[in-house]
Amino acid sequence: MIFFCLGKVKIFVEFSFIAVCAVLSAIGDLNILMYGFLAVILHEMAHLMAMVILGMKLKSITFHGCGIRICPEQALFSYWREFIILLSGPVVNIIAYIIIRFFLDDFDPELANAQLVLGILNLLPCRRLDGGAAICCIVSMSKACDSKVESILKFIFIFTPVILIIVGLFTGISNFTYYVLMCYLLLSEIFK
Repeated sequence: MIFFCLGKVKIFVEFSFIAVCAVLSAIGDLNILMYGFLAVILHEMAHLMAMVILGMKLKSITFHGCGIRICPEQALFSYWREFIILLSGPVVNIIAYIIIRFFLDDFDPELANAQLVLGILNLLPCRRLDGGAAICCIVSMSKACDSKVESILKFIFIFTPVILIIVGLFTGISNFTYYVLMCYLLLSEIFK
C-alpha cells in the first residue's frame, strides 16, 4: 500500500487499485479507458465538492480495486447531507453526458457515454454503490429501519446484480468487467 498526505488528508493507494488499472489497460481500448477515468475523476470531484459545500472536512481517500472511498473527519452527520453527497457524483455524470452529447460537437461520443454509464451504474440499488447507499439514507431518515425493512433491502441489493447478470447474458454483453462488477456487488452483499 502506498500512503501519503496532502495537507491533513491521508491518501491510500492499495495494490488492488494498481492491479485493476494494469489489467484494464492491458485488455481494453486506451481511449475508452481514459474516458472512463475522466468520468470517475468528475464523479469523485462532485462528491468532494458537495462535502466542501456542506461544510464537511475530509479525513482520507482510499483507492482500491473496486473503487474509491472518501471518508469525512466526522463519522456522524445528518442523513440529508449524506444523501446529497451520495447523489452528487451520479447527477454530475449525467449532467456531463447531456452537455457533451447535446451541446459539444467536437467531442467523441464515447466520452459522453462513459459519463452516462458511470452515472447510471452508480444509481443502481446496490449497497456498495451511491444509489443503494442513498436508499439506506432514505430508510434511516424515515426511521423505518427494522428487521423487515432490512430484509427487503437485502433482497433488493442481492436481486439487482443477479438480474443484471441475467440481462447481460441474454443481451450479449461481452464486457468482462461488467460481470466482475456484478459478481462483486452480489458477493459483497451476500457476505456482508
